[in-house]
Amino acid sequence: MTQGRLRLHHRIAIPFALLALLATSVAALVAVSAISRTLQARVETQVLNTSAVVGQSDFALNAAILRSAKAITGADIITYTTDGSVIATTVERGPAAQALFAAVTGPDAIRTGMAGGTSTGIVRRMDCGKPCLVVYRRLTTRPDTLVAVVADTSEMAAATRQLVVTVLLGA
Repeated sequence: MTQGRLRLHHRIAIPFALLALLATSVAALVAVSAISRTLQARVETQVLNTSAVVGQSDFALNAAILRSAKAITGADIITYTTDGSVIATTVERGPAAQALFAAVTGPDAIRTGMAGGTSTGIVRRMDCGKPCLVVYRRLTTRPDTLVAVVADTSEMAAATRQLVVTVLLGA
């Protein structure tokens, strides 16, 4: 046998090793993708449900209910009119709040919110100073008033990145 040729057991083992590596990598990527989509869908559903509950009656105008909803979901809630005036919110005032209000209650956001009805919310992913998921919904009792439920998704993105690293290292 010459020096440049592979032995028979190498010609059999190397393709099987490569096939196993490929199968493991594909399985890891599929698992990460499925988990990531499920996590995103869960957060989106939670924010949509919060907007549905808060958008009923005058709940969105009651500061105690808004604080309770924020404590349960971790999402900030902003109730504002079509002229951009904030009526009620869970956002603490400050420079960061002004950037959030500008992003969430600006003219484009008002058009988005008005496009949604009272029975369905409009979901947008946007930059609110940090990555966030915003659900807009009109109030059932006041058609000129909108509620925006804003969920910070930076922790979810960090968890997804950590998951990718963990699964790929495990694979």
